[in-house]
Amino acid sequence: MFHRIMVPFDGSARATDATAMASHLARRTGASLDLVHIESAEAHEREQEAVDRQMSSELTSARASGLEVETHRAVGHVNETIIAACKTSHADLMVLAPHRRNRLSRMLPLGMTEYLLIHSPLPLLICPEQGQRQQSHPTHSLELLHGRDGLVICPLDGSDVAERALPCAIGLARQFERTLLLMRVIVPPQGFASGPQAYAVVRETQCDEEHEACHYLHRMRHRLLHELDTAAVRVETMLLSGSVAEEILGLSVAHEGSVLVMSTHGRSGLSRMVIGSVTSDVVQRTSVPMFVVPAALVFAERRRATASGEVYAMPAAERPTTGSEDADQVPG
Repeated sequence: MFHRIMVPFDGSARATDATAMASHLARRTGASLDLVHIESAEAHEREQEAVDRQMSSELTSARASGLEVETHRAVGHVNETIIAACKTSHADLMVLAPHRRNRLSRMLPLGMTEYLLIHSPLPLLICPEQGQRQQSHPTHSLELLHGRDGLVICPLDGSDVAERALPCAIGLARQFERTLLLMRVIVPPQGFASGPQAYAVVRETQCDEEHEACHYLHRMRHRLLHELDTAAVRVETMLLSGSVAEEILGLSVAHEGSVLVMSTHGRSGLSRMVIGSVTSDVVQRTSVPMFVVPAALVFAERRRATASGEVYAMPAAERPTTGSEDADQVPG
């Protein structure tokens, strides 16, 4: 599924978490690792020496476990330099272990994680923080899909942007032999209806949205069943109502050992402050590992699909060679 996994390494405990999760995935998929240290021109020599020692230790440990590992160093501003490293690398996944940012810090210039959610040319795997992982199962938190009830959860909203997360979700479900759960959340009407007629209109609108969402999930599930080998991938659906981020986070916690797979719409600047981003919110609060298809990757694929006349194109690596049988559907 993955061939080369990149880990930005700064010598911190969180970078060690990211390396551990990347190593686990590399062993499972047969991928190699790239540990990349971005040096700041203003960094002190002692700080660089400490990072070098820690990276050497991680290199020795990973190679002792049988992994193919390389280390790289680049100098420059972190955000731009890591993007440049992505473009020159042959990696097909980046693993990050971000620190949580408080509400005030989210109004400041974008941190590396938020920047990469928009601009990264590689899919991202987000490793949750220890405090958040304790809500699920901390002893297995650096292992993907470890629990018996673990699902590959892919939230959809009916857009082609959200659907760009599907190939990654399908690949994980196949690699780990887990159920792929397609979920959608309907947001209840805000405010109060004034009078019986207004209430009836609001209720009718909500029923129409629920019907459309059910039909969409049903159509998407059957489309995948015709494209995939269901002996390896089981597809189920679920429709929920409430706050989108809250429902996604709640479902992921309810099924121990699950992973989330989402794309981002790439909102930034003022729109990010006013409208917010569901994916960014979930990244900040998730207690389970989360794969993200960044906006840059989404829109690059959209341009390619538009040029070729396709609406949604499953990558060649995920295209099946055999037929499929039906699978049970989870009612919403």
